[in-house]
Amino acid sequence: MKIFIYRLLSLAARLFGFWFFSFFTWIITGGFYFFFPGRRRASLDFYRALFPGRSRWLPWRLAWRQYHHFSTVFVDRLRLESPGEINIITEGREEIRHGNGILLMSHVGNWEVAARAFRGFGMKLLIFIGERQDEAIEKEVKSDLAGAGITTVVASENEDQVFNSFESIRCLKEGGFIAIAGDRLWLPGQKTISASFLGHVVELPRAPFGFALALKVPIYPFFTIKEKSEFRVIIHPPIYVEAASRGERETAMRGAAERYLSLLEVTLRAHPDHWYHFEPFWK
Repeated sequence: MKIFIYRLLSLAARLFGFWFFSFFTWIITGGFYFFFPGRRRASLDFYRALFPGRSRWLPWRLAWRQYHHFSTVFVDRLRLESPGEINIITEGREEIRHGNGILLMSHVGNWEVAARAFRGFGMKLLIFIGERQDEAIEKEVKSDLAGAGITTVVASENEDQVFNSFESIRCLKEGGFIAIAGDRLWLPGQKTISASFLGHVVELPRAPFGFALALKVPIYPFFTIKEKSEFRVIIHPPIYVEAASRGERETAMRGAAERYLSLLEVTLRAHPDHWYHFEPFWK
Protein backbone atom coordinates (compact mmCIF):
# COMPACT_ATOMS: atom_id res chain seq x y z
CA MET A 1 0.00 0.00 0.00
CA LYS A 2 1.35 3.41 -0.96
CA ILE A 3 2.01 5.80 1.90
CA PHE A 4 -0.31 8.53 0.62
CA ILE A 5 -3.20 6.02 0.37
CA TYR A 6 -2.47 4.82 3.90
CA ARG A 7 -2.50 8.37 5.25
CA LEU A 8 -5.68 9.22 3.34
CA LEU A 9 -7.50 6.15 4.66
CA SER A 10 -6.23 6.86 8.19
CA LEU A 11 -7.72 10.35 8.02
CA ALA A 12 -11.00 8.99 6.65
CA ALA A 13 -11.15 6.39 9.43
CA ARG A 14 -10.81 9.09 12.07
CA LEU A 15 -13.64 11.02 10.42
CA PHE A 16 -16.05 8.19 9.54
CA GLY A 17 -14.99 5.27 11.75
CA PHE A 18 -12.79 2.21 11.58
CA TRP A 19 -15.24 0.40 9.28
CA PHE A 20 -14.27 2.78 6.48
CA PHE A 21 -10.58 1.83 6.72
CA SER A 22 -11.43 -1.89 7.02
CA PHE A 23 -13.65 -1.84 3.93
CA PHE A 24 -11.10 -0.22 1.64
CA THR A 25 -8.10 -2.22 2.88
CA TRP A 26 -10.17 -5.38 2.27
CA ILE A 27 -10.61 -4.28 -1.35
CA ILE A 28 -6.91 -3.40 -1.72
CA THR A 29 -5.68 -6.73 -0.35
CA GLY A 30 -8.18 -8.52 -2.60
CA GLY A 31 -6.59 -6.72 -5.54
CA PHE A 32 -3.14 -7.92 -4.50
CA TYR A 33 -4.47 -11.48 -4.32
CA PHE A 34 -5.83 -11.40 -7.87
CA PHE A 35 -3.29 -9.21 -9.68
CA PHE A 36 0.02 -10.33 -8.16
CA PRO A 37 0.19 -14.05 -9.03
CA GLY A 38 3.84 -14.36 -8.01
CA ARG A 39 3.12 -13.49 -4.38
CA ARG A 40 -0.07 -15.54 -4.41
CA ARG A 41 1.93 -18.52 -5.67
CA ALA A 42 4.29 -18.23 -2.71
CA SER A 43 1.29 -18.45 -0.37
CA LEU A 44 -0.21 -21.40 -2.24
CA ASP A 45 3.08 -23.31 -2.11
CA PHE A 46 3.38 -22.61 1.60
CA TYR A 47 -0.13 -23.87 2.44
CA ARG A 48 0.29 -26.99 0.29
CA ALA A 49 3.36 -27.84 2.39
CA LEU A 50 1.63 -26.92 5.67
CA PHE A 51 -1.41 -29.11 4.92
CA PRO A 52 -0.22 -31.88 2.56
CA GLY A 53 -2.76 -34.26 1.11
CA ARG A 54 -5.72 -32.01 1.81
CA SER A 55 -8.26 -30.65 -0.68
CA ARG A 56 -6.73 -28.94 -3.72
CA TRP A 57 -8.88 -25.90 -2.94
CA LEU A 58 -7.73 -25.52 0.67
CA PRO A 59 -4.51 -23.60 -0.17
CA TRP A 60 -6.53 -21.16 -2.30
CA ARG A 61 -9.03 -20.59 0.49
CA LEU A 62 -6.28 -20.13 3.09
CA ALA A 63 -4.34 -17.73 0.86
CA TRP A 64 -7.52 -15.67 0.39
CA ARG A 65 -8.04 -15.57 4.14
CA GLN A 66 -4.34 -14.76 4.67
CA TYR A 67 -4.52 -11.68 2.45
CA HIS A 68 -7.66 -10.35 4.08
CA HIS A 69 -6.52 -11.13 7.60
CA PHE A 70 -3.40 -9.11 6.86
CA SER A 71 -5.61 -6.11 6.01
CA THR A 72 -6.66 -5.95 9.67
CA VAL A 73 -3.10 -4.95 10.63
CA PHE A 74 -3.62 -1.47 9.22
CA VAL A 75 -6.83 -0.69 11.07
CA ASP A 76 -5.46 -2.25 14.27
CA ARG A 77 -2.62 0.30 14.12
CA LEU A 78 -5.27 3.00 14.46
CA ARG A 79 -7.11 1.11 17.19
CA LEU A 80 -3.92 0.95 19.22
CA GLU A 81 -4.01 4.73 19.44
CA SER A 82 -7.53 4.66 20.95
CA PRO A 83 -7.62 3.62 24.63
CA GLY A 84 -9.97 0.71 25.28
CA GLU A 85 -10.28 -0.34 21.64
CA ILE A 86 -7.95 -3.34 21.93
CA ASN A 87 -7.49 -5.79 24.79
CA ILE A 88 -4.10 -7.52 25.00
CA ILE A 89 -3.61 -10.73 27.00
CA THR A 90 -0.08 -12.02 27.54
CA GLU A 91 0.58 -15.72 28.08
CA GLY A 92 3.95 -16.85 29.42
CA ARG A 93 4.95 -13.53 30.92
CA GLU A 94 6.59 -15.44 33.78
CA GLU A 95 9.13 -16.76 31.26
CA ILE A 96 10.75 -13.32 30.91
CA ARG A 97 10.06 -11.89 34.35
CA HIS A 98 13.48 -12.52 35.89
CA GLY A 99 15.99 -12.38 33.07
CA ASN A 100 17.21 -10.92 29.83
CA GLY A 101 17.48 -12.36 26.35
CA ILE A 102 16.36 -12.22 22.75
CA LEU A 103 12.67 -11.99 21.89
CA LEU A 104 12.32 -13.79 18.57
CA MET A 105 9.59 -12.18 16.49
CA SER A 106 7.84 -13.76 13.52
CA HIS A 107 5.58 -12.58 10.72
CA VAL A 108 2.69 -14.24 12.54
CA GLY A 109 0.08 -11.71 13.55
CA ASN A 110 0.74 -8.11 14.53
CA TRP A 111 4.14 -7.73 16.22
CA GLU A 112 3.40 -4.07 17.01
CA VAL A 113 0.75 -5.21 19.50
CA ALA A 114 3.34 -7.37 21.27
CA ALA A 115 5.84 -4.48 21.32
CA ARG A 116 3.33 -2.29 23.14
CA ALA A 117 2.49 -5.11 25.55
CA PHE A 118 6.18 -5.55 26.42
CA ARG A 119 6.52 -1.79 26.86
CA GLY A 120 3.64 -1.92 29.32
CA PHE A 121 5.62 -4.33 31.49
CA GLY A 122 8.18 -1.59 32.09
CA MET A 123 10.97 -3.71 30.61
CA LYS A 124 13.92 -2.30 28.70
CA LEU A 125 13.39 -3.26 25.06
CA LEU A 126 15.36 -2.68 21.87
CA ILE A 127 13.66 -3.71 18.61
CA PHE A 128 15.69 -4.40 15.47
CA ILE A 129 13.83 -3.80 12.22
CA GLY A 130 15.21 -4.50 8.79
CA GLU A 131 15.20 -1.56 6.41
CA ARG A 132 13.44 -2.16 3.10
CA GLN A 133 13.43 0.74 0.71
CA ASP A 134 9.93 0.01 -0.59
CA GLU A 135 8.21 -0.02 2.80
CA ALA A 136 7.43 3.63 3.47
CA ILE A 137 4.55 2.65 5.76
CA GLU A 138 6.97 0.77 8.00
CA LYS A 139 8.96 3.96 8.47
CA GLU A 140 5.81 5.67 9.71
CA VAL A 141 5.14 2.76 12.05
CA LYS A 142 8.64 3.12 13.52
CA SER A 143 7.90 6.78 14.16
CA ASP A 144 4.64 5.85 15.94
CA LEU A 145 6.47 3.31 18.11
CA ALA A 146 9.03 5.92 19.06
CA GLY A 147 6.17 8.15 20.15
CA ALA A 148 4.98 5.33 22.40
CA GLY A 149 8.41 5.13 24.03
CA ILE A 150 9.56 2.02 22.15
CA THR A 151 13.14 2.12 20.82
CA THR A 152 13.72 0.72 17.34
CA VAL A 153 17.02 0.23 15.55
CA VAL A 154 17.14 -0.03 11.76
CA ALA A 155 19.58 -2.69 10.58
CA SER A 156 20.39 -1.15 7.21
CA GLU A 157 23.95 -2.37 6.73
CA ASN A 158 25.79 -5.11 8.61
CA GLU A 159 23.61 -6.97 11.11
CA ASP A 160 26.65 -8.19 13.07
CA GLN A 161 27.79 -4.61 13.68
CA VAL A 162 24.30 -3.65 14.82
CA PHE A 163 24.00 -6.59 17.21
CA ASN A 164 27.47 -6.08 18.64
CA SER A 165 26.92 -2.37 19.17
CA PHE A 166 27.44 -0.86 22.60
CA GLU A 167 23.72 -0.10 22.84
CA SER A 168 22.74 -3.75 22.25
CA ILE A 169 25.21 -5.19 24.74
CA ARG A 170 24.34 -2.58 27.36
CA CYS A 171 20.63 -3.35 26.96
CA LEU A 172 21.23 -7.04 27.74
CA LYS A 173 23.66 -6.36 30.60
CA GLU A 174 21.05 -4.11 32.22
CA GLY A 175 18.51 -6.94 32.16
CA GLY A 176 16.76 -5.81 28.99
CA PHE A 177 15.64 -7.62 25.88
CA ILE A 178 16.44 -7.40 22.18
CA ALA A 179 13.64 -8.21 19.73
CA ILE A 180 14.29 -9.30 16.16
CA ALA A 181 12.44 -11.27 13.46
CA GLY A 182 13.62 -14.84 13.09
CA ASP A 183 11.81 -15.70 9.85
CA ARG A 184 12.85 -13.03 7.36
CA LEU A 185 16.08 -11.82 5.78
CA TRP A 186 16.37 -8.07 5.25
CA LEU A 187 19.79 -7.55 3.67
CA PRO A 188 21.40 -8.85 0.47
CA GLY A 189 24.14 -11.29 1.39
CA GLN A 190 22.95 -11.50 5.00
CA LYS A 191 24.46 -14.36 7.00
CA THR A 192 22.06 -17.26 7.39
CA ILE A 193 21.56 -20.55 9.18
CA SER A 194 20.02 -23.48 7.25
CA ALA A 195 17.24 -25.48 8.89
CA SER A 196 14.55 -27.97 7.93
CA PHE A 197 10.92 -26.87 7.77
CA LEU A 198 7.89 -28.62 6.22
CA GLY A 199 10.12 -30.86 4.15
CA HIS A 200 12.17 -27.96 2.76
CA VAL A 201 15.45 -26.28 3.64
CA VAL A 202 14.95 -22.68 4.72
CA GLU A 203 17.48 -19.94 5.37
CA LEU A 204 16.92 -17.99 8.59
CA PRO A 205 18.82 -14.95 9.88
CA ARG A 206 21.94 -16.17 11.63
CA ALA A 207 22.29 -13.13 13.87
CA PRO A 208 19.82 -13.93 16.69
CA PHE A 209 21.11 -17.48 17.14
CA GLY A 210 24.76 -16.47 16.90
CA PHE A 211 24.26 -13.58 19.31
CA ALA A 212 22.48 -15.82 21.82
CA LEU A 213 25.37 -18.28 21.64
CA ALA A 214 28.08 -15.64 21.96
CA LEU A 215 26.52 -13.76 24.89
CA LYS A 216 24.98 -16.82 26.57
CA VAL A 217 21.47 -15.40 26.66
CA PRO A 218 18.26 -17.35 25.94
CA ILE A 219 15.92 -16.91 22.98
CA TYR A 220 12.21 -16.45 23.70
CA PRO A 221 10.01 -17.10 20.64
CA PHE A 222 6.65 -15.35 20.76
CA PHE A 223 3.59 -15.05 18.51
CA THR A 224 0.66 -12.63 18.42
CA ILE A 225 -2.77 -14.14 17.77
CA LYS A 226 -5.88 -12.06 17.09
CA GLU A 227 -9.25 -13.30 18.27
CA LYS A 228 -11.99 -10.81 17.32
CA SER A 229 -10.99 -7.57 19.10
CA GLU A 230 -8.67 -9.33 21.53
CA PHE A 231 -5.00 -10.18 21.10
CA ARG A 232 -3.01 -12.94 22.76
CA VAL A 233 0.76 -12.51 22.95
CA ILE A 234 2.13 -16.02 23.53
CA ILE A 235 5.67 -16.18 24.93
CA HIS A 236 7.27 -19.64 24.78
CA PRO A 237 9.85 -21.09 27.18
CA PRO A 238 13.45 -20.17 26.44
CA ILE A 239 15.58 -21.83 23.81
CA TYR A 240 19.24 -22.05 24.86
CA VAL A 241 22.02 -22.07 22.28
CA GLU A 242 24.94 -23.87 23.89
CA ALA A 243 28.08 -25.41 22.40
CA ALA A 244 30.92 -27.12 24.29
CA SER A 245 33.43 -26.39 21.52
CA ARG A 246 33.85 -24.22 18.44
CA GLY A 247 33.14 -27.23 16.22
CA GLU A 248 29.69 -27.67 17.80
CA ARG A 249 28.51 -24.10 17.28
CA GLU A 250 26.90 -24.66 13.90
CA THR A 251 25.00 -27.70 15.16
CA ALA A 252 23.85 -25.79 18.25
CA MET A 253 22.55 -22.86 16.22
CA ARG A 254 20.80 -25.14 13.72
CA GLY A 255 19.17 -27.06 16.57
CA ALA A 256 17.89 -23.83 18.11
CA ALA A 257 16.58 -22.66 14.72
CA GLU A 258 14.71 -25.91 14.20
CA ARG A 259 13.14 -25.74 17.67
CA TYR A 260 11.89 -22.28 16.76
CA LEU A 261 10.55 -23.57 13.44
CA SER A 262 8.71 -26.37 15.25
CA LEU A 263 6.87 -23.77 17.32
CA LEU A 264 6.19 -21.76 14.17
CA GLU A 265 4.71 -24.83 12.45
CA VAL A 266 2.40 -25.67 15.37
CA THR A 267 1.22 -22.06 15.59
CA LEU A 268 0.52 -21.79 11.86
CA ARG A 269 -1.38 -25.07 11.72
CA ALA A 270 -3.70 -23.65 14.37
CA HIS A 271 -3.83 -20.13 12.86
CA PRO A 272 -2.90 -20.38 9.15
CA ASP A 273 -4.39 -17.00 8.23
CA HIS A 274 -1.97 -15.24 10.61
CA TRP A 275 0.99 -15.89 8.29
CA TYR A 276 2.01 -12.41 7.05
CA HIS A 277 4.92 -13.58 4.93
CA PHE A 278 4.22 -13.04 1.22
CA GLU A 279 7.55 -14.07 -0.28
CA PRO A 280 8.91 -17.58 -0.96
CA PHE A 281 10.00 -19.04 2.38
CA TRP A 282 12.33 -21.65 0.90
CA LYS A 283 14.41 -22.07 -2.24
